[in-house]
Amino acid sequence: MCLISTSEDGKLQVEQEPLKQIEQIDAPLVAVAIAGLYHTGKSYLLNRLAGSSSGFPLGKTIESKTKGIWVWCREHPKKPNTVLLLLDTEGLGDVAKGDSGHDNRIFTVAALLSNVLLYNMMSAFNQDTIEKLTNAKDGTNDEELGLILPTFVLCLRDFSLLLEKDGLEITPDEYLEDSLQLKCGNDISVINYNRPRECIRKYFPKRKCSVFDRPGDRKTMQKLESVPFEKLSESFIEETELFLKYMYTCGPKVLISSKAVNGRMFVSLVENYVNAIRNGAVPDVDDAIMVVANIENERMASEAVQIFKEKIEQIQLPILHTNNFEELYRDMQTAALANFRIESVLNAEKFVKQALSEMDELWEKIKTENLQLVREHCESLLQALYYKKIGEKRSRGEYKVAGGYPLYKLDLEGVKKDYMANVKGIDGYE
Repeated sequence: MCLISTSEDGKLQVEQEPLKQIEQIDAPLVAVAIAGLYHTGKSYLLNRLAGSSSGFPLGKTIESKTKGIWVWCREHPKKPNTVLLLLDTEGLGDVAKGDSGHDNRIFTVAALLSNVLLYNMMSAFNQDTIEKLTNAKDGTNDEELGLILPTFVLCLRDFSLLLEKDGLEITPDEYLEDSLQLKCGNDISVINYNRPRECIRKYFPKRKCSVFDRPGDRKTMQKLESVPFEKLSESFIEETELFLKYMYTCGPKVLISSKAVNGRMFVSLVENYVNAIRNGAVPDVDDAIMVVANIENERMASEAVQIFKEKIEQIQLPILHTNNFEELYRDMQTAALANFRIESVLNAEKFVKQALSEMDELWEKIKTENLQLVREHCESLLQALYYKKIGEKRSRGEYKVAGGYPLYKLDLEGVKKDYMANVKGIDGYE
């Protein structure tokens, strides 16, 4: 489904229907976005990740097929209780658009929303590609950037070069790192050469490279969706399987607190980043994460209060011994907040205080109710004892005789003694 489209005035806008569906996903998300020039086979790679040869539409003509950012959610094939969220982005550099600013906005949103960013391109990694990737925000803490920004996976398609350097075979990862080496010198050409490489090294500290041979001849390429995977070139199949093996090991997207992002949190990030870009601002990652954290903490605090409320409703009143009553309160409170303590995000203390305040309020009500029931229990007990020891004798007139009063006082002391024995431990009440 289309997640982020472009309005008539050229601004990004969020589509509500996919947001509603994503919001219902209460599981960690592995968010994989793909970006790169149009007509480089981006959609096909995502379809393979989803375990399908079709899904995201493939462009078969000179016209760019994908507009905006499209989303597809699938159960993760290797990680239980995890969802693979795939983001297919509009191809960069489409001459029909003529708007590099639009390309930058699409790329920025894709990078911020994903925890694995695939950059898809044809053949070798070159200076033009490196410069296209340079679109990051200054002033953010380096350590935070490593947690916020995605793993960068360079996907080189139709790659025909020999992976060799100085006569020795090198890996695709070594080829990527070699492409990002800096030159020595201070003249303007060296500075311009180094700057985008420095940005990539800084903003994408975790990097990988995958190379892919051509899947087949031109006819095969034109009907790639319908050609069985096993009928493609042997080297392309092997390289694709290596790529998939790595991708399926990537963990879920997390916030700075290492809290795995679920559907609700992802939706909040989408809305925050797109709203910032619509208003002409650079998305503030810290603000967006704090909004997500507050929403998630508030939800979990409400859940804790609800758990506490359900536990209260299960209590059999009256509870006669106040020590047990207070102990029960502490146990119930601890149990209700257990998940919150584990899952809370960033500055959670104010939400804990709010939850405790609501629990205290609920507890005061049940304490008042319990007090009344304890009083009724004590009163019933006292009446029963009084009737048994004194009431029957009094009704028969046994005390209306000479020496009746000392007998009455003796029985009354007996009632008190029995009563105190029966209410032992009900301290703090009557």
